[in-house]
Amino acid sequence: MLHSVLTSTGLNAGLYTSPHLVDVTERIRMKNSDIDHAALSALLDEIEDASEALLRAGEIERQPTYFEAVTIAAFLYFKRSRCDIAVLEVGMGGRFDATNVVDPILSVITSISHDHEDYLGSSLAEIASEKAGIMRAGIPAISAEQSAEVAGELRRQAAAIGAPLEFPPPLPECACGPDGRYSVRADASAPWIGLPLAGAHQVSNAALVLDACRRLGAFGINSSTVRAGIESCSWPGRLELVARAPDIYLDGCHNPAGAATAATFTKSLDRSPRVLVFGCMKDKKIRMIAEALFPAFDAVVLTAVRNPRAAPPEMIEEITRDLAVPCSIEPDLPRIIGPGPTWRYQQIAVPPGGLIMISGSLYLVGAAKLIAAGAG
Repeated sequence: MLHSVLTSTGLNAGLYTSPHLVDVTERIRMKNSDIDHAALSALLDEIEDASEALLRAGEIERQPTYFEAVTIAAFLYFKRSRCDIAVLEVGMGGRFDATNVVDPILSVITSISHDHEDYLGSSLAEIASEKAGIMRAGIPAISAEQSAEVAGELRRQAAAIGAPLEFPPPLPECACGPDGRYSVRADASAPWIGLPLAGAHQVSNAALVLDACRRLGAFGINSSTVRAGIESCSWPGRLELVARAPDIYLDGCHNPAGAATAATFTKSLDRSPRVLVFGCMKDKKIRMIAEALFPAFDAVVLTAVRNPRAAPPEMIEEITRDLAVPCSIEPDLPRIIGPGPTWRYQQIAVPPGGLIMISGSLYLVGAAKLIAAGAG
């Protein structure tokens, strides 16, 4: 949303995100265009040559990781494209993330929940401590509303380094439409802004964006560019509607908080039956995700994600067997949907008034997007 506002303001705005859904070029964007393959390939060749030279000179101990190399490529691309301002999404954590070598002009922390515990810690306070690593002394930082445990840790970390941290208040006015999308406004005299991204959590995100825009006023942002930018924003694979009658949604929720959000959204829609196609990584909190997500559906189809870290459908079925939601297994996703965004799983009939959600992993969503586009 923030990058869309900056682009609508006329700025040469860069965006770096991860992971990608279909193509690695999605990770690096200038204005409304992804980096092209030739430019990315040339940058990665340059980075490899520089790394090998530094290794020979004894100035580095190893080659950059995949994520580090792509991050370097993004920085070089932004610099050479005369980028005015860039929005960088942290890959994981914050403190040790490759993106954290920058000196930011604003640090933004969205809602923190359990994720990547093997790396960030088992408690919310430990995870918050890692996320707080993006804050800098004297540089404004804003955070979404957090649990008491998380907010306390963020405040402690901010005070320790002298970072001015604020928690913008919730937006005073919001209204939900029948499609699960919200409209918001900052006050009774402000125009309504329609959020194109579905789900109640986007209201909190919009509050952060509006506060960030207020702080970035020196870049020429005004109320009309804020509204135009937010209303034209798109974010594939996040409660993304790809077909109608029956409705097919793609959502890359991969932690319990994301699962709860997807479940709340699903239950808010007047659709029946509701069928979930689910696959995830084996290092995720499968049981907690399933407890939040599965009860929102009438049936679940467990499928395989093409990734070495993926949980086999049989493993998911064993972990979730007692949840009292009918489950079946089909490892081959193209036997569930396709060609194009069409339902083809004959064991479960889904009439035009039904809903299908493909969820549990961004890797699964990426594969589904290829099929929905007729390329899978």
